[in-house]
Amino acid sequence: MASISFSALRSITNIHGREYVMYSTFITPNKLIEYSSVPSYEVDAEHHDISSRLREPPVSKWQRPMDFDRVRNLRNNIDRANPEDSDEDTLMANPVLLGRSDKIGRDGVSITIQPLMTEFGMQRQVVQDVHQITLHRDGGNDKPLWILDGQHRIHGLGESNHLPPNNSSLLAEQKIPVVLVLDENFTSKFLAKIFTEVTTKAEPMDLLHQDWMQYSFRFAEYTNPAAQEAMKVVIELNSTQVFDDQANPFFNRIQFNPNGQVSPIGPITAWTAISARKLFEKHFFNENYEDSEANIIARAFVRFYRAMRELDGHSDGSSKLTGSGGMKKILTTFWAYFLNYLRDNPERQNDTDQDWCEFLDSGGRNFSGCDWTLPGYFVGANETNRARKASDKALTITLEKFYSNPQDFGGLSPTQYLFSAGEIDIQFGEYNTERRRFNPNNLIHVPCRADGGNPQPLQEARVNGKNGIRFKSITSDICEIISLEIRDPINFQVWNQLEITKGIELPMTGDYLSLFRVTTQAFSEGSKQQTTFQILS
Repeated sequence: MASISFSALRSITNIHGREYVMYSTFITPNKLIEYSSVPSYEVDAEHHDISSRLREPPVSKWQRPMDFDRVRNLRNNIDRANPEDSDEDTLMANPVLLGRSDKIGRDGVSITIQPLMTEFGMQRQVVQDVHQITLHRDGGNDKPLWILDGQHRIHGLGESNHLPPNNSSLLAEQKIPVVLVLDENFTSKFLAKIFTEVTTKAEPMDLLHQDWMQYSFRFAEYTNPAAQEAMKVVIELNSTQVFDDQANPFFNRIQFNPNGQVSPIGPITAWTAISARKLFEKHFFNENYEDSEANIIARAFVRFYRAMRELDGHSDGSSKLTGSGGMKKILTTFWAYFLNYLRDNPERQNDTDQDWCEFLDSGGRNFSGCDWTLPGYFVGANETNRARKASDKALTITLEKFYSNPQDFGGLSPTQYLFSAGEIDIQFGEYNTERRRFNPNNLIHVPCRADGGNPQPLQEARVNGKNGIRFKSITSDICEIISLEIRDPINFQVWNQLEITKGIELPMTGDYLSLFRVTTQAFSEGSKQQTTFQILS
């Protein structure tokens, strides 16, 4: 058994009556390497290895892997010192931080702390605030300390066991400042929290690593039970190789290791654990839900996705929904509405692949009759934000109907409906000329089809004595107004752009025809319609 003793200055931080003891001292990098380890996951760890460990939190390997380039660069910087010139000298003046490891209590691994005694004449006295600390370890890999902050400094200065032999720097046997947190109230969870807080902006912690570590120790976002339950499902989805004696298409395809690549899932090139968790949290665990086992929800998700791929005739290629050349937004939105549906219909959690195939083709959904290559899809190089929002709205409305009211497709397939024309609301009201304001009260609403045709002249303004008009999209309709123009009253070849959200004053001559050109869009610019409306005033 090996041991090392050293004296350390003791200090107490008091937080609302809770005492946290810290010790400050100086120890050589080589001794720190001998008595401490880093609870890090492997740089090449498979994603399913990390997620499998998270099944039983707290996970024991939670710190980031060592960056050997940083270690070598630090060492080279130290060893650049010149015997003849102090300009190249470098000191590591900022302390490293170490805590008690989870190996304390195993055979031969312990820490003893006693007040430092000194001789004063014939008496022994306690030295105030100074303690004698002794670290014990056996000959194995178990060590009494964890390196919380400073692993690269320690291994860059000392004889690192992670590099070829004889790699010590000039300062391997020179003492460096050390802060130790050793009391039992510094639990693994607390130490992990400290690690995330001392990580500096110069080398920020990867968000993916930080997220699953927070799940493991149940802090930050994971104090919320919904986030916890959502991550449990993601862990099962990524860790389970087989569902129903068939390969799980999500196994090892959700990224947990920020250093590792993942195989794509249809159009999703890299689905991270954070993105996956947020999907389940927002759309399944966001409201009151029936208690469900994580593996049951994961299995239902897998079965539904297999049914989608089975019925999508282009799933292995050009499908915009499930194919590799598809669109991530369409697939994740489709999943989001499925999770809403599954949450609201818990009796379907055990449905089979075949059950979901029947669901996808039932009640007018006609999933297998859809052309998910979406041949009408087109986005120009200068797509506007308004056009992008119109596409999002069309996708949302289509999927809402798909899961809740597929009969509203009116005989169209969902992919046809996605690009279909719709209605807008033409509103007639009073326009205050002096204040240049359209009065939103006492309006006459005229729903009109915006399908590129040439409707009959509208006489509501003339008949009702209204001098104002406004064109509005209908929230529940598939199309959205993305452009509004009025024909110039002098040069009929010119169309003047109008602000969509505002009302417009109509000329009240008693016999006047105004022409408005309204451009609407459903899903993508490929669904654009230009409709000219004639307004009599």
